Amino acid sequence: MSGTLLAVGFDLDYTLWDHGDFAESFFGSIAWELGGRLGCSGRRVERVLSDTLARLTLGHPRVFDEALRRMGIDDPGLVAELVDRYHRHRPPLRPYPGALDALRRLRDRGYRTFLVTDGMSDTQRYKVEALGLRPWFDELIFTGDFPRILQKPSPFPFLLACRRLGVRPRQ
Repeated sequence: MSGTLLAVGFDLDYTLWDHGDFAESFFGSIAWELGGRLGCSGRRVERVLSDTLARLTLGHPRVFDEALRRMGIDDPGLVAELVDRYHRHRPPLRPYPGALDALRRLRDRGYRTFLVTDGMSDTQRYKVEALGLRPWFDELIFTGDFPRILQKPSPFPFLLACRRLGVRPRQ
């Protein structure tokens, strides 16, 4: 049957693990150093970063700009440094409880699995490996490898996964 379910797709951040843990880990790792550079306490820096993240959501492109603005700092060079360091941050990670078991059960039942994730590809690849997810997916699509117009919510990465898996989108 052409409509029979053959493959199941997943997103990575906030689907298989709590990406907020990554951000909070980064904030903690830089707060005291950044506080010293800015002449304020590390605790204040961490609080402002966390509060800004909560207000804007993690996918917002200006979390660091806004957090620094809230501290009275306008420094595009510092923003660029923080963004770069954020993407190179490599903390230990753990999937949501039950995530690996769910992927295993899908595999045991014969379903093909794929992951489509946005973000910087090197960072997303690190997350997949650190979370132990690689063995559970037949196909991994890192949309950071594509021009912005082909990233989510474009259908392109999903259609690419289907083509690589040899299934139709409705399957």
